[in-house]
Amino acid sequence: MKGITANKSGIQDVKSRLLFVLFAIFVFRLGSHIPIPGIDYEKLAIVSAQTQAGLFGFLNVISGGALARMSLFTLSLSPYISASIAIQMLTYLVPYLEQLKKEGGKGRHKITQYTRLFALALALIQSVPMSKRMISMGVVIEPGSAFLLVSAITMATGTMFLLWLGEQVTERGIGNGISVIIFAGICVRFPEALSHLYELVVTGEMNVVVFLMILLAVALLTAGVVFIEKGQRQIKITHPSRHQVRSSQTHVLPLKINMAGIVPAIFATTMVFVPFSVMDMLGFGQNINVQTLMRALHPGQPLYIIAMVAAIAFFSFFYTSLMINPNEIAENLKKGGVLIPGLRPGVATAKYIDDVLKRITLFGILYLSFVVLAPEVFVKMWKIPFSFGGTSLLIVVVVVMDFMSQLSAHLLPDRYANLVDKPNKAGNKQKLQLFR
Repeated sequence: MKGITANKSGIQDVKSRLLFVLFAIFVFRLGSHIPIPGIDYEKLAIVSAQTQAGLFGFLNVISGGALARMSLFTLSLSPYISASIAIQMLTYLVPYLEQLKKEGGKGRHKITQYTRLFALALALIQSVPMSKRMISMGVVIEPGSAFLLVSAITMATGTMFLLWLGEQVTERGIGNGISVIIFAGICVRFPEALSHLYELVVTGEMNVVVFLMILLAVALLTAGVVFIEKGQRQIKITHPSRHQVRSSQTHVLPLKINMAGIVPAIFATTMVFVPFSVMDMLGFGQNINVQTLMRALHPGQPLYIIAMVAAIAFFSFFYTSLMINPNEIAENLKKGGVLIPGLRPGVATAKYIDDVLKRITLFGILYLSFVVLAPEVFVKMWKIPFSFGGTSLLIVVVVVMDFMSQLSAHLLPDRYANLVDKPNKAGNKQKLQLFR
């Protein structure tokens, strides 16, 4: 009876967590339609339809269309993403933050507070040029300092509310709450994209074969992302003190193939477009040289491809070097009496691990570059309005994989309870038969 009760309570807990995740997504979608005061939305709809490329389009996809509507969640969680990645990098560069990271829960709490404050500052900084751009586009009913103040406070408040909502999902739901909200913002545009592609097929503007090829390409790209994200480079290690007794036992040091994750793709997308987007917001967009560079950096152009690959390569090597220190790993292996067969502990081991990291990082760069730039190839070859890029696809797949792993972790105790309960039931049946 105890096993059955534990099983039911565990399932109820998972159900309540899933319902809370759905409720949070509902609140996010509701806030995405709450407008900022002072915007002429008929004019905004026309302007937004003409500026779906570049950083505007990427941020609009992540925000679930809130940016195009200039709603409460216009900035979405992009300030927090930038702040968290920047703070994470600074923890390896600033001694004070590095010391906080080593202090355990108290230090992590302090770093979280700094991240929130930095995210708030970035939200306020980003909201001002965004509001000025709306004024320059002629979509503001009464432009002036009052509108700038109200819109900046509104957008920054929306970002901080989403940050709080994401933390609640992490605590009371399943998965990382911030990632779940970003995932919801991206996925909400899928039905619209499929509907638009279907209309192109029905009206004869797109061949049915091309439509099926697009679906097949997206499916293969998704499968490839899942395969690579789960891939590991395993380095064989041995323990001399146990090697004589357990010679058949094997140990490995696993290194993820895409060690840097989706961080290089997000940062590269941001860094390629941010300088020109900021110049455009500040009123330098009419400059001939700026316009020429902006056209050259339009998705699908050679300079855009070169810039994206270079940015992905830089952030991949930089982020991997911050996350993993070969010398530290070699020192820990040496202290634990663990050896890599055929290598001396210490310098030789560190050099070998560093060489392996460089090779898998290079492979990760090629993989990320292909995934990020492949949709641009689809757009150019088949002339289709591709609604989300490779960065969005990476985010969706990684979030789903993390969500499923955490869901399995929540269900794992119930599985153990069932396994314990079955032998107990069998034993009780045997006892009843003996008494009979």
